[in-house]
Amino acid sequence: MALVNHETKDIHCKILYVGPNLSGKTTTMRALYKELSEKTLSHDLFFEDTEAQDKYFEFLPLSLGDVNSYQIKLHLYSRPYWGVYDTLEGLLFQNLDGLVYVFDSDPLAMDDNINELSDVRERLDDKGLDASNFPQVFQYNKQDLLRKLPTGLLNLELNTYRYPFFETVATKSVGVKESLTSLAKQILSQIKSE
Repeated sequence: MALVNHETKDIHCKILYVGPNLSGKTTTMRALYKELSEKTLSHDLFFEDTEAQDKYFEFLPLSLGDVNSYQIKLHLYSRPYWGVYDTLEGLLFQNLDGLVYVFDSDPLAMDDNINELSDVRERLDDKGLDASNFPQVFQYNKQDLLRKLPTGLLNLELNTYRYPFFETVATKSVGVKESLTSLAKQILSQIKSE
C-alpha cells in the first residue's frame, strides 16, 4: 500500500519487477535509468557492469513530479533470481503497490515464465493481495528475437486477468517506459479511489 504523507505531500509507491532468470529485469531497469531525464531521477545512481547472478536486488528511485499538489515517488525494485533469499523476498513483497512482469518471449522460456507467474501469485496470496485486482503490467520482452512466441499466445497462457501488456525490447529501451507509465496510472487511480 502506498505511503501517503499529507504533511509533506509525498506519495511513495513500491513497484517490483519480476520475471524468470535472464528475462530482462536488469536490462529494463537500466533502460529506464538511461531514458529518464535528470529531473526524474531522485539522485544519481550507477548500475554495476556485472553479469553476476547473485545480486540481492536492484533499486531505482524515481520522482514523477507534482500530481494534485503531491510529489509522487516511485521505488523500483527487481526480484532476485535466486530463490534462497526468503527474508529478502518477504521484504520486497511487503507494502507492494504494483508489479511489472518481465517475461521472456523465447519459446524455450515459456515453462520458466509460467513457473515465475505461479510463484509470484503465491507470494501475493501470502501477503493477502488479490492478483485479480492488484496493479500490474506484463512486458513481453525480447520481441526482437527471430524465434519468439506470438503475443496472443503469451497473453492466453500468462495474462488470465487481462492486464495491460507491452511488447518490449529492453536492450533498445522499446516499450519499457510505456509499461511503467501504465502501471503508475493504475496505482494512482487506486490511491485516488481509496
